[in-house]
Amino acid sequence: MNTLKKKCFVVCCKSDFSDSYIYKCVDSIKSKHPESSIVIVDSDSSNKEYMEVYRNDENIFIEDISNKNYEYGAIVYAFKKYKDNYDVFSFIQDSMYLNEQIEKLNCLNDDECLIFKVDNSGWLHDKEAFVYFYEKHPNFPKLPNKNNFQLVIWNSFAINTNTFSSIIESKMFSDVQAPINKVGSKYMERVWSILFIKSGINIIVNNSSLHKTWAGRQ
Repeated sequence: MNTLKKKCFVVCCKSDFSDSYIYKCVDSIKSKHPESSIVIVDSDSSNKEYMEVYRNDENIFIEDISNKNYEYGAIVYAFKKYKDNYDVFSFIQDSMYLNEQIEKLNCLNDDECLIFKVDNSGWLHDKEAFVYFYEKHPNFPKLPNKNNFQLVIWNSFAINTNTFSSIIESKMFSDVQAPINKVGSKYMERVWSILFIKSGINIIVNNSSLHKTWAGRQ
């Protein structure tokens, strides 16, 4: 008999006084997955008013940690802190909202990772990120065709807890330096893919569930 998995959405948030992305993001999760918890990891927001709005919500946890490592920082921090509480994690940005319930979250296999847009360009459109990453990580694995593999676009994905634990605890992952700038955020879109592929995890795509708003942030 299938049972519902305990789910957590981790939202990397950098709010300012000109946007209200976080509210639409949270509202969409609560609407489509009311049974899920939400962890908001603040990434040096200039406007933290949202924290007071959600402070007393029993299903929302706010981590005001001044994260400076982009999505990577939110993903790793939240996962390590909350991994014992949930069966499946979805990592997204605050400038995203759910169009529909993500049914696959209840039936993700341990050899699968769910992402939210097809983009098979590999390093093709970001040679700067390729050079920057491999200058810092000369021994990190490369794929046979560096310009033909699926990105973990927006550093956003869903994965079972035990599967992601195996990634986080791997030697490959331990060798990756945390991003400190936008180029680092872009190289991680490719690095997650390489980590998953080299670990035998199938990347599957759901194009319809998530909407991304381009916020123009650096």
